[in-house]
Amino acid sequence: GPLRKHDLNELLASVGDGTLSAAQVLLTVYPEEPAPKASRKRSARANGKDEGRGSVRVTGRASGLAVRFAPEMFPLPGERIVGIMMPGEGVTIYPIDAPALEEFDGDAQRWIDATWDIDPEHPQSFPARLRVTAKNEVGSLGHIATLIADYGSNIANLSLAQRDMDFYDIQLDLEVRDLKHLTRIMSALKGLSCVNTVVRPRR
Repeated sequence: GPLRKHDLNELLASVGDGTLSAAQVLLTVYPEEPAPKASRKRSARANGKDEGRGSVRVTGRASGLAVRFAPEMFPLPGERIVGIMMPGEGVTIYPIDAPALEEFDGDAQRWIDATWDIDPEHPQSFPARLRVTAKNEVGSLGHIATLIADYGSNIANLSLAQRDMDFYDIQLDLEVRDLKHLTRIMSALKGLSCVNTVVRPRR
C-alpha cells in the first residue's frame, strides 16, 4: 500500500521505531480528513471565561485562585468534577471518579466545589483518551478511524502496540464536545466487528 508495508506487524514496528508517524498512518487510512490540527490548549480561570470560551467555575475561598486541569485526567463537560487546593499552585481540577483523589481523602480542607461553565453558543472541543483492543486484520484501523470521523470527532494522536498475533492495542487521543459525545463514540466502536474492547483509562 501507500505506506509500503507488507503487513500490520511491519506497520506497527515502523510506528514504534519512529520511521512512520501516527499522522502519516491516519492520512493513509482516512485521506479525506485533513491532517489533525494542534489542539488548542485548554486553560481554566476561576469565575470567568477563558480565551477558549470554556472554563471551570470555583467558588468560596478558592475564588480568584489559578485553576488548572490535572495532567492526563481528561475531564469532560457532563461529568462531575472537583477541585483540590495545591499549596502555591492554586486549584487542580479532577474528575470525581479519578483514583488519584484517594490520596486527598484525609484532607477535607483541600477539597473545593467546582462546576463546568461552558457557553452553549460556542461549542468547544475537549481532549479525551480511549484504549481500544482491535483484531489484527486488514482494514481494522481504517474502520475505527472512519467511524470516529463519522461521529464528528478528530483523532489528535494515536499509538499502536501489538498485544499478540491476534490483537493489537491502540491508544487514541480524541477531540470531543462532552461526555455524551464520547459515550456515543465508545458505544459505536464496541459495535464494530474488528473491535474487542474499548475503555476510557483512569488514573
